[in-house]
Amino acid sequence: MRSRGKLFLVAFLARILFSLSAGFFASPESGGPFNYPDENAYREHAQSLLDRGEFAQGPPDHALRTSRPPLYPFFLAGCQAAFGPHRLAWIVPQAILGALSCLLLLAIGSNLGLRGAGNVAAWGMALYPPL
Repeated sequence: MRSRGKLFLVAFLARILFSLSAGFFASPESGGPFNYPDENAYREHAQSLLDRGEFAQGPPDHALRTSRPPLYPFFLAGCQAAFGPHRLAWIVPQAILGALSCLLLLAIGSNLGLRGAGNVAAWGMALYPPL
């Protein structure tokens, strides 16, 4: 397997494992699975798009309509519409995007003539799933 393939695979698996293991931790505020602060907001926007057809967060009568940029919630809504309301419906596509970001970082380093630095940065990003 070529270096880029290994990088993609390691980055993808690291993100999948990180996301799945995060479900075992409870957040102090909600008592539910661990989420980053903005993660729930993006999911609420995506759910609003699916349920009500509007880009909003919160209940319909008190909805915030402009707290987030629209592209990512549309992406999440599309993933959920295509793959169902399961947690993996957004974890796998996000892991793919994260792994592709590592390849992009490698390509940027190579194009700048800094192949070694790009390689180190890409592998660092691959092994640090929150990025």
